[in-house]
Amino acid sequence: MIWGRLTLSRFIALALLCWALVGCFPKAYSLRPVEAHKKTSVWTEDGIDYLVSKKRRSTVIIAGVAHNERREFRAHLKVKNRSGRNVRFVPAEHVEVFFVPESAEKVAHQLRMYSFDQYLALLNRRQGSEAGWATFANSMVVANAGTGSVTSRTDASVSYSDNHGGSGTGYGSATTTSTYTDPVARELAQRRAERNMQALRQNQSQEYNDTADSLLRRTTIRPGKQVKGFVYASDVGWSLSSVRNDRLVIRVYVGSERHTLHFTRRR
Repeated sequence: MIWGRLTLSRFIALALLCWALVGCFPKAYSLRPVEAHKKTSVWTEDGIDYLVSKKRRSTVIIAGVAHNERREFRAHLKVKNRSGRNVRFVPAEHVEVFFVPESAEKVAHQLRMYSFDQYLALLNRRQGSEAGWATFANSMVVANAGTGSVTSRTDASVSYSDNHGGSGTGYGSATTTSTYTDPVARELAQRRAERNMQALRQNQSQEYNDTADSLLRRTTIRPGKQVKGFVYASDVGWSLSSVRNDRLVIRVYVGSERHTLHFTRRR
């Protein structure tokens, strides 16, 4: 049976080949800020480009805009309330993301923004899938650990003669294959698999907590105060094979003011 002979390394290599052949690996790249109009300016500090949009009652600063392998865009937003009144801010409602193709600059395709709860639910599903594949891979390693086969061959010959003066020698051989299992090797593989799964669960828990802490949440911004955090949007509708001059446009609504910030792929 083929699964009995498939090692973990071969399984991973086969999976990577299949994904590569069908083009399922999304591209990861950064996007650079564009001063599309007089209301925005680029500010660089410690090698990081910040796109700043400043208006009478609010300021929005966006940095770290990038597309990742999970088919999503990520951006770090800082929103400051410069008015004299409280401003309610809900990222899923007050942040919009659009894709604007170079071939049709007046056509904007809106991308889906994830709310705080939606993105954590999505991350939870991804981690569950990752854990499922890891469990499957580890079970394959354990099932094949300490098992093998030994093949032996026995040759024999016999001489004969008959009553008519005939004689000769006959030859024959037999091949025997036996399988064996090393319980010690299997136990060690089981322990390694358990340690691997424990490490995976710890890493996933840390990733989940770090993501929850870094996401921009719904809040009320007091006068003179600011909020900051990451927002995520799905890339469905964005052409991964598009030219570099296609734009990602992020609109941020702070009170009655609208900030429009443009980004393109890095050259």
